[in-house]
Amino acid sequence: MSQVREKIEESNANGRYWWRKSGEERCAQPQPKPGDVCTHCGEGTLAFDGLFILACDQCQHIADSGGFT
Repeated sequence: MSQVREKIEESNANGRYWWRKSGEERCAQPQPKPGDVCTHCGEGTLAFDGLFILACDQCQHIADSGGFT
């Protein structure tokens, strides 16, 4: 077995992946979802529009955008 393959298997066994650096902090904030309260104004509700943009219905703050093609 090659050394690269052994390193990959070893890192997967430890719960790490090749794209994550050891000691790297993970994002603590959850991904915004439709129906969540707006983090910007605290009054509106997040909802997708026709372009898959997750925005607040009160302040129009964009919380997330993009979609699968």
